[in-house]
Amino acid sequence: DTDKLITTVFRTHPDAAIIESLPGLGPILGAEFLTATNGGVSSSIGADIGADVGSELGGFASSGRLASYAGLV
Repeated sequence: DTDKLITTVFRTHPDAAIIESLPGLGPILGAEFLTATNGGVSSSIGADIGADVGSELGGFASSGRLASYAGLV
């Protein structure tokens, strides 16, 4: 199951507990956040997640764009 794989891989990240402590961020959205922001996820893990969910997730040009994407502004 893709959700289980993403959860397992996400929880190996050293910042997973901090990310999951944020309101609304669980392992699936947390993995997307790390992948989209290149937040320390190795390229092989990011590629694995991208391959499993069938999409390419790119970075953001600025912190403002990330905040907008996350619905913070």
